[in-house]
Amino acid sequence: MSFIFKKRVVNLWNLLIDLKIKCINSFFIIRDKFAKFFFKPPHVKTIEQTISEIIENNSSVSRYGDGEFKLMVGKNITFQKYDRVLASRLREILLVKDKKMLVCLPDIFEDLSSLSKEPYNYWKLHISKFRFKWYNYWTIKRIILIHLYRVGIISIRISQTVKAY
Repeated sequence: MSFIFKKRVVNLWNLLIDLKIKCINSFFIIRDKFAKFFFKPPHVKTIEQTISEIIENNSSVSRYGDGEFKLMVGKNITFQKYDRVLASRLREILLVKDKKMLVCLPDIFEDLSSLSKEPYNYWKLHISKFRFKWYNYWTIKRIILIHLYRVGIISIRISQTVKAY
């Protein structure tokens, strides 16, 4: 086989894989558009409300971003492999019924317009793939959902466009 033929076969293969991924991702995004009509998203408090709650009540914070969530549902993340014990512990923390323990989530369930293009695309796909699982953990598993607060108070906010608060 000639080098040119092999290169064309590899390029065709890569195009087919890319097409498959785009089709699967499109399915999730379309499904998510319908899901938003039927399921109420968790209310995520503002950064100001979160900081006030921490200061006024001397609260502790549990930050749950996409990495913690993926580990809870059995997925590996870039720098850490799924671990059954860690996933179980992350789920246990959600069941703690202490008013001084805040569960902080990313504010990704309704409006992503404050994000720049790359984070916008990432979170749009992420939530479209995992919306049902997020909702399951934040509304069903935690029977009395005391507070959901923004992760942004802890995370570096480079993903957001410049915006006055």
